[in-house]
Order: sequence, then C-alpha cells, then structure tokens
Amino acid sequence: MAYYWDQTKRDRPLGYHWRSNGLSEALGLDPADRSRESLLTEACLAAEGDRGLSYSRSKDFYAGIGRYHGTGWSYRRVLRSVAEAAGLRLVRDHRVPPGNRGRQSWVDATDELMGVWRSLPQALHYSPGDPIVLRDADGDSTGYQDTAMTAHLRGEMREVNDMLSSIKIEVDGVSWRGRHMVFTGADGAQSLILPVPGNPVRRIFSRGSFELGGRAYGWYQNIPKEWRKRITINGMPTAELDFRAMHLSMLYNEANTPMPAGDPYAIPGWQRADVKLAVNIALNAATTQGAIVALSRATGFSAPNDRTKAAEVILAVRAKHNPIAGAFGSDAGIRLMRRDSDIMMRALKILNADGTPALPVHDSLVVPQRHAENTAAAMSQAWAELSTGPNTARIG
Repeated sequence: MAYYWDQTKRDRPLGYHWRSNGLSEALGLDPADRSRESLLTEACLAAEGDRGLSYSRSKDFYAGIGRYHGTGWSYRRVLRSVAEAAGLRLVRDHRVPPGNRGRQSWVDATDELMGVWRSLPQALHYSPGDPIVLRDADGDSTGYQDTAMTAHLRGEMREVNDMLSSIKIEVDGVSWRGRHMVFTGADGAQSLILPVPGNPVRRIFSRGSFELGGRAYGWYQNIPKEWRKRITINGMPTAELDFRAMHLSMLYNEANTPMPAGDPYAIPGWQRADVKLAVNIALNAATTQGAIVALSRATGFSAPNDRTKAAEVILAVRAKHNPIAGAFGSDAGIRLMRRDSDIMMRALKILNADGTPALPVHDSLVVPQRHAENTAAAMSQAWAELSTGPNTARIG
C-alpha cells in the first residue's frame, strides 16, 4: 500500500482521509454517510491528477490498520461505498481478479460526479489518522500494540503537528489544477502535488520494528527539489539547512573516531558524485554484492551497468573510511534513520519552544531565512545530545 502522501503512483490509494463540504448535498445524497462521501471526494481528487483511485477487495488488507485512516475504513464499508457509488453512476468500478500482484482494483470518477465537484467551493476536510505508522517487511502498514513508548512518540508528533498546523506553506510561481499544485521541471515534465490542510506529518517505522526507520513525512516533501527554494512560510522566504554527511558522522561517533578532514566524498581519481552515490547505496545495502549491483544500476552513476567500476568505487570508499568500513554493505542505513529521525525531532522540539516554524525534510529543516541562525544552533544542540563523540554536527 502506498504512503498516504505518496503522489508518484499510477493510482491514488484510497485512504478515507478526505471529505468535501457540500458534495453529498449537491448530489442529493445523505451527508451523514461519511464513508461514501470520503470515497467520492478521493475519487475526484484522483481524477484532478489524471489518475484512478485504488482500493483493495481483500479482507486481510484491512486487518489491524484502521488506526491509520479516517472515517469508515473497513472491508465492509469500503466495498459497500464502492458498490453504492457505482450503482449511482458516480464512479466506474474496475475490479482486478484475486491473486493479481500488479494493479489493485480501482474506480474513476464519472463526468457527472466531476461536474458537481467542480461547481463546489474548495472546502475540504482532512482526517490524518495515527501519526505513528509501522510498516512490515513488505512496506505495508501493520497493526501494533500501544505501549508507553508509542504514547511518547505520539505525544511528540502531536506537538510537532500543532506547530505545523499554524504554518501557511506557499510556493512562488506555482500554477494550479483544481486543488493540486502543478510543478513544471526544466525538461517540461509536470508533477502534481496535493497540499494537505494543517500540514500534518507522520513518522514511518520499518520492518515491523520501532527501532528502524522513523523519519517524518509530509505532503510538502513531494515538492521537487528545484522548487523548494521558492517555498515561503507565512509569507516569508525560506532557507534549507541540512546535516552534511549525517550518517557518516554518526558512524564515526559510534567508532569514537574523528572523521577525516575535508570533503568525505572526495577521493582522488573518482568523481565526487559517484563516491557520494556509492556511500549512500552501500550504507543501505544488506550485502557488498547487493551494493555493487545497485550502484551499477543507479541513476546518475557515470558507468551504467559496469559492475567492475561499481565494485572499485565501493572499495575506494571502504579504504577512505576504513574505521567504519564494516558499515558498508551491512544494512546500517535503516538503523541510522531511526537515530537521525530522533535528532530531527529533538531539533523541532527546541525550535517549537521558541516559536520558530520549521518543516522537517529527512535530514534538513526548511525555515524562514531570518531564523536560519537559531535553527542551526538547535540542530547542533540536538546532535550534541543524541550523537555523542568527537564529530560535531556539520550543518550547511
């Protein structure tokens, strides 16, 4: 199942997060049926982006994950809403046979539904669901038992989301299609992003463990990198500050060893872009051989499909960073993400306390330019508290 903010898939996944004020009344339907209203709203949002709305017809899909969704998320309610909407000719239902491992069943909005939708004011309601999400080994949401730890994590997210709800995020020069922002790249390709009211973020944990992953995700992270410099927060121009070589620095601190001076991605005889790509891939690969294959296939690698060169680059990386060589090809990345996400949460807590608005983007923060200095100080403080060792934070 795709993440609720993921807008790169062919179909938009049904989440029952959205409702549209007045849509049911305009269609002559009972507005108390929020399950059907959510389905119709999300079908219209998908159609605005030239996509269908996917849903599952498997009971197992819905087991234990109701906490992540809004009103009406259950096998029985979803299928009932689809059948009713299709019977009213508001959507077309495209069923995929059981056992199909490709596209899920999906619906698309009819012209009749879209005509009513376009006539309404743009008043949408959004229910974010649980901000603490646990994914299984396949990347699907899975249920979990609440503990003191998950309650603490949820409390932290409540504070962050309270701050984010007061932020107005805009992008200079962006165009719109209905409720979607339209971003055009240098090559002319377009991407559509749907802003989420209140700007909520979720922390996503991985492989059935709260010790892995844990980074925060929100809708604005889908804004293409070349457009992020145009983001304004409450009308103010922004700056993006990030932790440089964050995972390398963490690993050197774990080894209680100073990181080599200078650029950690500079190795004589090799292109810097290849070295940086090799570092990132190797830290997230489970084996050295897996890292070699992934690097040879990676977009941006200077020798596509050349496994010999990929192996040589990774060997050079190991040699340069010999004190932590064992981390490359060890699947360290997913563990380090848990730690970097804690550092980012700590920095956000510090900034929240002094009223500084900030958008977390993995290992960086987007903040109003006038708050850049105190943001760097907050990031350095969070690093010092949670990554002890001889290497201080590198912030740029």
